[in-house]
Parts: sequence; C-alpha cells; structure tokens
Amino acid sequence: MTITEVSPMGHAGENTMFLWLDLTRKCQLECSHCYNASGPDRTHGTMTRDDWFNAIDQATAKGIAGIQLIGGEPMMRPDALEIASHALNLGIRVEVYSNLVHVTPEWWDLLKREGASLATSYYSASAENHNAMTRRPSHGRTRANIEKAVTLGIALRVGIVSNDQENAQAAEREIRALGVTRVGVDHVRPFGRAATDQPSGTGGLCGHCGDGRAAIGPDGSVSPCVFLRLVERRERPHDAASRHPDRPRDGRRNRYHPQHAPGRRLRPRVRTQRGMHSGLPAVRLSAKELREAMARELPGEDFWALIQPHTGYLSGAEPTVRGFGSDLTAMVDCENGPYFVKAMRNREGGRRDSIIREKLINAAVRPLSPALAWTAEDESWIVLGFTVVDGRRSDFSPETADLPIVTQLIERIGNVSLPEIAREWHEQRWDRFTESPEEAQLFRGDALIHGDINPSNLLIGNGESWVVDWSWPTRGAGFIDPACLVVQLVSAGHSAESAEEWASQCKGWQETDPKAIDAFAAATVRMWRTFVERKPEAEWCTAMRDAAQAWADHRSVRVD
Repeated sequence: MTITEVSPMGHAGENTMFLWLDLTRKCQLECSHCYNASGPDRTHGTMTRDDWFNAIDQATAKGIAGIQLIGGEPMMRPDALEIASHALNLGIRVEVYSNLVHVTPEWWDLLKREGASLATSYYSASAENHNAMTRRPSHGRTRANIEKAVTLGIALRVGIVSNDQENAQAAEREIRALGVTRVGVDHVRPFGRAATDQPSGTGGLCGHCGDGRAAIGPDGSVSPCVFLRLVERRERPHDAASRHPDRPRDGRRNRYHPQHAPGRRLRPRVRTQRGMHSGLPAVRLSAKELREAMARELPGEDFWALIQPHTGYLSGAEPTVRGFGSDLTAMVDCENGPYFVKAMRNREGGRRDSIIREKLINAAVRPLSPALAWTAEDESWIVLGFTVVDGRRSDFSPETADLPIVTQLIERIGNVSLPEIAREWHEQRWDRFTESPEEAQLFRGDALIHGDINPSNLLIGNGESWVVDWSWPTRGAGFIDPACLVVQLVSAGHSAESAEEWASQCKGWQETDPKAIDAFAAATVRMWRTFVERKPEAEWCTAMRDAAQAWADHRSVRVD
C-alpha cells in the first residue's frame, strides 16, 4: 500500500493546518484508558517510511504548518526519527507525543531542534496511582525525563489525565514545580480501553473534529480526529483485541510455548538507558559497542520454555544493553511479571560463578536490592528473575541532587552484616596491582563489598533507592566501595577533593588508615592502565584511568 492509494491529503480539508500522524500501535505500556488500545503486542501498521514521507510532502504542499507524532509510543517505531527529521527539514513544526518511558540520545538531539517540541501525559504525583493507570512501573522514568526535558530547554507540554480532581491538582502542582509551564488537565475519554462497558460514541469528543485538523492512522486511513476514527469503526476495545493476529478472540494473550506457536520468536526490542531495574552496563559503551549490543538477538525457544513455569504467559521481551558480565539481560512482560531477567550460559568459569554469587547473595541484601523472585537452570542456562523496581540510574555529575542518596546507598551497603555465604569470598581484584602482599592485606576486612559502584548500579525512585547488579560481591575492607565512588565522581567531573568529601560521609572511609586508601588509589591507577593497554579504543577505560590518576595526584601518591 502507498500513500497515493489512500490519498490522505486528498481527504483532508482545504483548511487543514494540523495533522496527527498516528505512527504505530506499539507501546511499552498498556494504559487502562488508552483510546486506541495500544500495547507491547501491537504493530506499526502498514504505512512504510516512504508512505509517511509522501504524506508529509503533501502536507507541506498544502501549507500545513504543524504535525503531532502519536501512537502507541512513536519513539518505538524504528524510522520515526527519520520521519520527524524529514518534517522539520521541510519547515513543519513537529510535536512528539511520548510516554517518556525511554528517550534515546538521538531523540533528545532532535527535540532540541528549532520547530521541535515534546508532549506527554502524566496521571498522578503518586507513583502507585500513575503506574496503576499505565499497568507498568513507569512513573519514575516518565518523571525523570520530564525533568531532563526541562533541563535541556526543550519545549514541553504536559497533559494531566485524571477523573479525580484532587489527584489532577496534585499532579499539576508537581509538574509545575519541575519547571513545566504548559500544563493542561483533561478527563479520561470513553474510547478504546476506557470504553469498558459501552460502545465509543460522540459524547466524548471535543466538538472541534475536522476544524482545521485531520488524523492519518497506521494503515493510511484518514479521519477528522484520532478519536472520531474509532467512533466511525464502532469498535469496543475487546473487539479490536480479538481481531489482532497475536491474540485469541477472547482478548487474552496467546500462551507462548513452542507447542503453541511453532517457529515464533519473541520480537526483540532494545533499551539503551537504564530506567527500571534493567541491567544496563556497569561501564560506558562506545557508539560501536552500543550498536553491537543493540544488534544482539534474543535466545531461542528452549530458553523461553525454561522460564515459562515462572513467568506464565509471555507477551514480550526487551533486551537491555548489557556490559560484559552477562549473556542476556532483558525486561520480560508476562502473566506473572514483569520481571528483569538476567541469564548466563551454564559453562564452567568466572562468568558462571558470578551469576551464582548474585543468586546466593540476594537474600542478604534485600530490600537494598530488588528481590530475586525465581531462578531457573538447565544444561544450557542459569537464569535469575528479579522483581521490577521503578527507578532511574543515578546522576554522579557535580550539579546533581542525587549524591546524598548515593552516599546513603553506599553507607547502607556498609551496614549489611556479612552473610555466612560470603565469608570465603575474599576481595582480591586489586591484589595483583599492589606493590607487595603487605599492601594487599590492607584491602582485607569483614565488610560486604559490592565492588562495582557506578551510576547504572545505583537506582533512584520516588522515595526509594536500590543497589543492583551484585554480580561479584566480596568480603573486604569497608573503605573499598566509597573509594570506588571517588573514582567515579572524578570521572563525572568532580575535583578529587570534592569526591573525597562525599566518600568521607561513609563510615567505612572514616575508620580507615589513610595509608590503606593511598595503596588502593595506586592499585586503581595500575588496574586502569592495564585495562587501557588491553582496550585502547575504549574511551570509558581511558576516562577511568585519568580519573584514578587525578585522585592519586590529589593524595600525592606516586605511581610508577
């Protein structure tokens, strides 16, 4: 199908000055009020990239001044960035209506362009109420990205959607306090999933359908507005679900199992930033490494059959960009979840041992860490399924307000009693970078050490915070995690003096002989020098080496 065949511009009125481009029905969320019943198992429709380009070209020729990209979640469509850029290049104003669950750096760059703007919906200042509306733990990520848009100076409009006046007022106060000036309030309209017990009718319309505006759907159809298209089709939400090829007629998800879906694979979708507990890398990835991570495939059907006794019906999986410690990390949407799933090939060696350690330590570090809900193992895989928490990665930059929470998290690690299971896990990672066995002894102790302190592993939510990725906990000196924080802070732009001031708030640092910290600083420099020699192309390694060196210089520690 081409845009010429459906001729959307030909159906739009001559006075049309604004278009909704309904790019997709796919969305990470499954909101209870969604007017077109979008969700993880829906599709991008039949319109191709060239079809949308053609529609935009015709819109330009007719003098249309503005478009809004909607869905579903428009940013989930792979070519949506190109579609938005094409419109901007032609001088059309573009508003992207996003749930702000996940915004890539490329989208942030586009939204800074002249003529681009952003819009989103916000349902409650309460994470519980907001998440009840979206049916996913999305509140923290949406709120964080609202803050980021304000910080970046991006034109932003927020719509508060609620039938509860008190709830709407509280949400509006919160959004305005974040610095958003364009805030509107609307009620839930009886279309799509919100039309639970009645057919969609015209009573929920605003009365201005077709008044200088039109909507183009994912299939190329044109209507006076996005809601009226549903009225014309007279669809109830369960009717639409039953006709979807991936759903049975009663609207329930198909059970995913090789016996029930021969040859079918869960479709991979990749997250590139940490939001919910999603196992993003403990390191900074170069552009090349990021592309390689995004290209990874999900495992085969045997893997999903292994975990299905724990997950129930499987409806979607989103691989996360992992570091170097796991063979798979993914957010899995399912009947009993969602879950954050972390998996390792069941082969002898350190990587396998690390996931076993993470499994064994979890009971000792709750509720500091998300709970391990289940485990699965066969001859090919070891799999951990964690409960999902609504948090974002922490910010280590000098201007951030996160550092008091960060230092509290590290102090909470230090307050965990060393579990019996960890007594033989002696910290030895820095030993070979010391000058003598006596120096290595300075790193011994009876504290539980996380050992991988970085922004991706310290998550901050609405009143809660967590430490994730306990892939190699050890028994060692209590200053080690605060010292790791110092190097991370210097790498993020702090002076070494400022970084040590933050670390000094931790008891493990306060009670340590400065000679031990000096020895650790020197060993850290040698360690990162070695890593840079192995991977000279890895910019994040170079940044960490330089940060470690700046810290050692601050302490007047000479490193040969």
